[in-house]
Amino acid sequence: MCNRKVIHLMWKNCQKMPILFIMFNAILINCSKDFSPIIWPNNHFCNPVPPDSIPGIKDEWQLSGLYNDNIGYIKTIAIHPEASHVIFAGTAHDFSGNYKKAYLFRSTNYGTTWDTLDYTFGAASHILYDPSRSNIIYMARGGSLSKSNDCGATWRDITGDINLAFTRNIFVIAINPVNTNILYAGTEGIFGGALYKSIDGGKNWKKIIDKTDSITCIAIDRHDPNIIFVATAGAGTVLRSTNRGEEWENTGLENTAIGIHDILIDDNIIYALLDYNTRSSIPGIDVDLGVMKSVDDGKTWSKFNKGLPVESTFFAHRIIKDYNSDDIYIAVRQGSDNGIYKLSIGSVTWRKIGIDWIEEAYSSCDLALCPDGYFLYYGSKGFYRMRLK
Repeated sequence: MCNRKVIHLMWKNCQKMPILFIMFNAILINCSKDFSPIIWPNNHFCNPVPPDSIPGIKDEWQLSGLYNDNIGYIKTIAIHPEASHVIFAGTAHDFSGNYKKAYLFRSTNYGTTWDTLDYTFGAASHILYDPSRSNIIYMARGGSLSKSNDCGATWRDITGDINLAFTRNIFVIAINPVNTNILYAGTEGIFGGALYKSIDGGKNWKKIIDKTDSITCIAIDRHDPNIIFVATAGAGTVLRSTNRGEEWENTGLENTAIGIHDILIDDNIIYALLDYNTRSSIPGIDVDLGVMKSVDDGKTWSKFNKGLPVESTFFAHRIIKDYNSDDIYIAVRQGSDNGIYKLSIGSVTWRKIGIDWIEEAYSSCDLALCPDGYFLYYGSKGFYRMRLK
């Protein structure tokens, strides 16, 4: 691993002592091989200069980085709320024969090139910007929750009272869009998880749901942040609160026995992404659900899979909306085939977009959209982007 202070001193004195310059280059080569963090002092870390032009090919997927045998799968993507050329990507550990560590990466040019910022113990499962204070970023990484007040340059642990015993990890986080001091954190693990709430930016935490299931998703209504939907794994249930998580009720998606991966609150329509499996080993359990839709606050749900590969098992694991065009996108995995599907405004049929690519992926990979609507990003084994404009 690199020692930043040693590197800085070698750089400072390299003109006086040429031998140090050779040593300096040798250290950089070693760093590039093991992806150790390299951050140079930068007075403009929070305001990097945007690229001269917007890269990419319209309506085609491009692999633009982070594809390497030493890098794990991209598990989370976060885009700066005002400067969309600034992107964070967190990768997961791979404990297979070719062991890969988990890292935090940052790009300042729409994902064309990347800097390695930090090594994370455990998977970087979720990175989230404060929508009103972009210098503040939160990251769930394995057995801890971290917060940065300087745009991601440094991080401090704010796990506090969140119980991570019995192999629990922090899996997902959410921020109240009106009062961004209100945070939610969901945990997962072999023995289930819980949902926690903070009203002071992560200084203190209170448990508000204690489930035997892991918490897989937290969705807050952007128009009315009193309304929250939470999804659980295991039993496969969607819960709803109308008072910022103080009280909860089951919705019509209850005990489905299928993993629920994501929820989108789209004004008066709620979408939930479940696994779709044509075979069930549990008598009486309907497993061919997939994308579910509710128009009555979650009381009842209907299948919404037209255009998706419903003839066999698939996993729909991320859903987002482009509020510039009102189009909706979902990430679908069918075997080793990844596909991004689009629901255009006014349509009832999902349509696969962009070029196809065959790449092994997990259901925990991520899909993200630039706030200005220029790029759609997909993280799996490598970072993919599609230019939309």
